[in-house]
Amino acid sequence: MRKIKNQFKIIILLFTSIILMQSCRVYKKESVTLENAVKEQKRVKIITNDNKKYKFKRVTYEDGLFYGINKKKGKEIKTQLNIDDLKKVRLHNKTMSIIYSTLLSLISASGIALIIALSSFDLDIELEGPILLPN
Repeated sequence: MRKIKNQFKIIILLFTSIILMQSCRVYKKESVTLENAVKEQKRVKIITNDNKKYKFKRVTYEDGLFYGINKKKGKEIKTQLNIDDLKKVRLHNKTMSIIYSTLLSLISASGIALIIALSSFDLDIELEGPILLPN
């Protein structure tokens, strides 16, 4: 019964890690201009000169000003962006996000499956003689 309970905990850990890995997002390394971010209409990660990080669903240009758009409780929230305060504007890399989340999920699933397989064996290893350790 104890072994089944331990394996059940490991399976729960597996599913939890898979769910957490699915929410992973990767952003491109190179910085783009705000104009390019408006054209692309992708998720954006913005780093300011004082190293604050902001993530927006997209960037828009209205009335001569740039705005970062997010949604909270179904409503769009606009945050005005000052070009002089921005250090980096990085676009969402959808392809790498899919690859990373899939690979991390597979690796964690494989690791947990290996742990389950090894825990089901009774390994009674006995060492004979003294154990010599290097100085």
